[in-house]
Amino acid sequence: CIDIMLDKVKPLADNVLAEIMLQHYSKCFNKRIATQYLSK
Repeated sequence: CIDIMLDKVKPLADNVLAEIMLQHYSKCFNKRIATQYLSK
């Protein structure tokens, strides 16, 4: 029963982590793109 719970929780946690990382990196990425466009 606990194994089943872990199987369900781990992908969920990975998704949350991926979301946080995506949001964080997209901000940094957007800043980099913005500075590139502004410097042109």
